[in-house]
Amino acid sequence: MGFVSFEEAGTLEAKARAFADKGRNDHDWTFNCILGFMQLQKERFNRREIIAGTIHNYVKSIKLFCQMADIHIPWEKITRGLPRGKRYADDRALH
Repeated sequence: MGFVSFEEAGTLEAKARAFADKGRNDHDWTFNCILGFMQLQKERFNRREIIAGTIHNYVKSIKLFCQMADIHIPWEKITRGLPRGKRYADDRALH
């Protein structure tokens, strides 16, 4: 299969495959794409559209995808500025 640009790919599977192919070849592009996406999610958090846990769920999914596709990303740089989620488990009554 030849290289298909991410924008030209039709199905979700084709888009994921194109992203992985380009991501393996251009780590800076991949890092900037993920960082831009996380910045958009952080702006949504600031507008109170989503909570911090939602952002961390995005990070976990993208991180797993990149690990499975052998795309190496410095996750410490991406997650450093993200908001922290609240821990509600500590607020529960004891039995």
